[in-house]
Amino acid sequence: MNPTTESVFQFLQAQSSLLSELRRAHASSQDLKWLLDFPSKGNVRLPNGEVWAFSKHGAGIRFVRAGHEPQVVIDVHRNLDKPLMVDKWRLTQFLESIGESTGGGKEVDSLLAKMCTEGQLTTQGDGTYEKRK
Repeated sequence: MNPTTESVFQFLQAQSSLLSELRRAHASSQDLKWLLDFPSKGNVRLPNGEVWAFSKHGAGIRFVRAGHEPQVVIDVHRNLDKPLMVDKWRLTQFLESIGESTGGGKEVDSLLAKMCTEGQLTTQGDGTYEKRK
């Protein structure tokens, strides 16, 4: 199955919810660039009851949905302060975790470009895109 705009919006919703809950659960942690004051691993529970495990890596955080199949992956490898941001890496990791084809990333590139053309996303000029408000 090829990725769709619905998949991108599903990713953005999940990422936004996870980052919001992480920040709520660790309100005293303020370093969103290097995450020096965030725990190295843990769990967050979303309002819908889903539990996601997280682990820090470099300047990012990788979330994996726990207790359900498939094990959905949301890897926020930079810009934790921008919950509506997407890039090829993040979207590819998510799509592959839910069993969607990425065509080696070519399908992801095409989809993101199409969504910009249609006005659903805006390009940030560095390989990242943000949901248009």
